[in-house]
Amino acid sequence: MLGISSISPYLTWGNAKRLGKLFPYFVTEGSDVMSKSMEATIRGVKDATGKRVGGTGLSGFKGALRTGLHEVEAGHSALVAKYGSFPKYVGKVLKNLPGEMSAAWKAGGEAAAAAGKSSLMGSLKSVGSVGLKRLPLIGSLIYMATEVPNIFRATKDGGIVSGAAETLKAGARIGGFTAGMAIGQALIPIPLVGGLIGGMVGEFLASTIVGKSYTEQKEEIQQEALAQAAQYQGFDTGATNPFATGMTEQQQLAMLQQMMANDPRFQRTV
Repeated sequence: MLGISSISPYLTWGNAKRLGKLFPYFVTEGSDVMSKSMEATIRGVKDATGKRVGGTGLSGFKGALRTGLHEVEAGHSALVAKYGSFPKYVGKVLKNLPGEMSAAWKAGGEAAAAAGKSSLMGSLKSVGSVGLKRLPLIGSLIYMATEVPNIFRATKDGGIVSGAAETLKAGARIGGFTAGMAIGQALIPIPLVGGLIGGMVGEFLASTIVGKSYTEQKEEIQQEALAQAAQYQGFDTGATNPFATGMTEQQQLAMLQQMMANDPRFQRTV
């Protein structure tokens, strides 16, 4: 059975730097490249009848993972050589994505109509295939947008180093989700379903490794402080209440900590 032990040999600092370098390509095309490569190794390639032959099964998982990563590296190198720098390629992908979706809609509808099938379903299927290929990129952009407030707060409270740490955490979670999508889609050949399941597992593993975000940690501290305050008999509910309006979160916590500092009920023992 596959589990954390199946991928633990790859959780090294060297591989982390290697994957960090490939990250931009991975969320644009690399995930799809890796998924197809692993699927071909594990489930085999399609013959003339559309039947898959020659697959290794789950026993070849490690080899499939290794081959998939090598193909991702090759694809990354090819694009860097072609465009000069990878950011230029990412910009090109984002610029051309609307046109790519539009062309897929038109081509899919025309092909379906020519075959006597529903042009609407053909268009949806064609656009869906493009969307599935670009899902890691779209999902990464959305995820990073939701992480901006957390990164901003960490930078404001803890400085550039704290903000950079939260950015790396967010990147690790995105990387875990994207890698999980590639592996899940290869193991569970149901469009989107396998990728989403694998993505959630990958994101969970990445979150376990990098830990909770700054915002989550701060909320836990505040909830603990509130719980302690509720038990504190000397807690003033009037104008001097440290959780009264008009005070910042830092002032609230600082005042509460000062009030509780000399109270033996709140002294922790090791």
